[in-house]
Order: sequence, then C-alpha cells, then structure tokens
Amino acid sequence: MPLKESTISKTLRSLKSRGFHALFTPGRVKARNRILKLIPLHSTIGVGDSTSLYQIEVIPELEARGNHIVHPFRSNIHPPNDLYRMETTLRKSLGQDFFITGANVVTEDGRIISVDGVGNRIAGMVFGAKKVILVLGQNKIVKDLASAFRRIEKVISPGHAKHRGFETPCVQKGECVDCRVKERICNVIAILEGKPMMTDITVILVGEDLGLGWDPNWPHERIEKIWSNYVAKCWRPDLEKIMNRRGRGGET
Repeated sequence: MPLKESTISKTLRSLKSRGFHALFTPGRVKARNRILKLIPLHSTIGVGDSTSLYQIEVIPELEARGNHIVHPFRSNIHPPNDLYRMETTLRKSLGQDFFITGANVVTEDGRIISVDGVGNRIAGMVFGAKKVILVLGQNKIVKDLASAFRRIEKVISPGHAKHRGFETPCVQKGECVDCRVKERICNVIAILEGKPMMTDITVILVGEDLGLGWDPNWPHERIEKIWSNYVAKCWRPDLEKIMNRRGRGGET
C-alpha cells in the first residue's frame, strides 16, 4: 500500500530544505542500485544495525565487488561478550569513508528521529563518517514529532525489545514506560533537525515497507507482513549467552 505521492514529495522537499540529500526509489532493488552508484569501489564502509538495510541486500553486493566493510552484526562474528563487540567492530565501524544505516522515523517536515541502546548508530550518522547513507521505507514517514514519538513508544521500542528477547517493561505492557532496566534499548534519542555541519547525509526513501514501524490503524495484513519481514532479517543477540549472564547475576 504505497503512500500518497504528495506525502512522499512533501517529505523529500522538507529533507532537502534542511540540507539533506534526499531521493526516492520505488523499490528495494533500485534503492540497492542507487547505493552501489553512490559509493566508489575503493571506499571503506561502516554499518549501523538496520533491518531496512539488510532487507535491500546491499551489503553482500558491496562486499562482492570489493568494498571493505566493517559490519558488527554479521552472523559470523561471535565475540566472547558484548564489550568485545563494542571495543572492536562497533567502534571500528565509525571513521570509515561511508556509514550506512537506517533511522526509526522521518517526519513530513524533514526531521529524522533515531533511538539507540548503545548509541553507535546515532554516532555513526551524525559524526561517524563524512558521508552517510540512510535507508527508510515508506512506513517510516509520519506526520510530525508527536506522531514520531508515539510510533517509537508504542510500536518500535517494544517491538525491537520483544524480538530480541529482552524482558523490558515495554514488552510486558506493549509500550514505553521510561524504564530503568539494564536491557533498556532506548538510552539515546537523536533528532536531526538539519544536516550536521561536517557530515553529508543522503536519505533514500523507498516505496516499500521496510524495517519496523506501522500505524496501529493500518490493516492487520499490512502490519503482519511488516512484522514477519522484519523478523526474517533482523539481527538478534545470543539469547543463551544473555540468559547465562542473568543466571550468574551478571550484566546484560
């Protein structure tokens, strides 16, 4: 179910007025091809966790043609603990030629809102590379900031926590309750009001539903499809390791 052309056009104009490079592609294949054109062959690339990015399947294409990619969430990385991941691949993903990721929400007036547990994705998009590419599906567009925070608190945060196996209060209640637990995944919130002074950001709006996010008033079939597609591609932590640390009284 595509958005009205007027909504997409308005969002693109708003993003451009705030200094972002903004473009629209009708589907994930063209979005992937556009990224391949934007990134030169010799460039190094840092990756911020983004199901939307995984769904357009651009990372394998970049690797296949020879780009060096620092991807902290690939399945063949098995660090002994979360600190190891943070001190190596997470930090190394910053400072590359490009940083590619997604965002949680974009408003029709051009504000980009992201929520992180660690903050590496937000750090990457605001000052982690000179050139940043953000991929957002049409379902990430909302009317205004109030709508954005409702989406984050009632859909995105509890949805992410649920899929990743965390026992946060938002999973139990179905919406954010401003918790203080160690597994809280919304510790860092950033609103990009405009292009950061020393970072070029290209926003690719895709005419498909990508990642996690929906309006509860949308048809049930559309919501279920977004959720199932998200679950199929979303990175998930090692829950056995998390449970073992819980059993030993350690940090999550």
